[in-house]
Amino acid sequence: MTEPLAARPGDLLLVLAYRGTRFHGYERQAKGEATVRGTLEEALSELAGRPVATVAAGRTDRGVHAAALPVLARGPFALPPERVPPALNARLPEDLAVVLARTAPPGFHPRRDAISKTYVYNIWTADHPSPFWRPFAWLRPGPLDREALARACAALSGTHDFRAFGRAGRPVWGAVRRVELAVSARGPLVTLWAESRGFLYKMVRSLVGTLVEVARGALTLEALGEIVRGARPAGPTAPPEGLTLVSVRYPFAEFRGEDFVDLLPPRP
Repeated sequence: MTEPLAARPGDLLLVLAYRGTRFHGYERQAKGEATVRGTLEEALSELAGRPVATVAAGRTDRGVHAAALPVLARGPFALPPERVPPALNARLPEDLAVVLARTAPPGFHPRRDAISKTYVYNIWTADHPSPFWRPFAWLRPGPLDREALARACAALSGTHDFRAFGRAGRPVWGAVRRVELAVSARGPLVTLWAESRGFLYKMVRSLVGTLVEVARGALTLEALGEIVRGARPAGPTAPPEGLTLVSVRYPFAEFRGEDFVDLLPPRP
């Protein structure tokens, strides 16, 4: 199904929240595995009585979650926007929900028009597991030096060539990004925040894995500079379950996963 190029009259802007655990990522897969896009478009097509194409602000990987992912859905729809979420949610599984629907601004494209995206990565550091956080955090028992984490976040924040933190699998036409990183904590839950206009493939998880190496004393701040310069490889890639897309900003609005964010430590 061809993606919409830009919004036209009758199109809708939807905001999705989902638990990515059982999905094979956002984008459709050749082997027919369960994906967020495939599940959403099936429900939209049933609601509209015709095939409905969509395009999202980003494509989360397998196992990654979203609290507020904007998606453009090709209209027209018989229902007014405010009635679309309950109609769709009645057709969607319990781990995927439409939390907002509104008329899409003319010419809007959810990916190209985004000013920035914010991800959080949760790490549960207690010796005991957490049934509550298990789906949404890297369960990594043992202390992390939070002051070292904060210093490492400050060192990597700003405009750099982040090529060393990208992972093979997608072509890289440019790796210079402006990224803001921060760390916050509430008890044993350590949360890393990453905001940028765009990220390389698996870049946030690579950054997290490297920052954790600093926090446990396996890497120095000087080593971070060597990684950025390409003189040594980045640290391991953190597992997907800790990563959640929580915010996408546009010139006209910001869409945040308020219910999920309220559970997190405040952003510094």
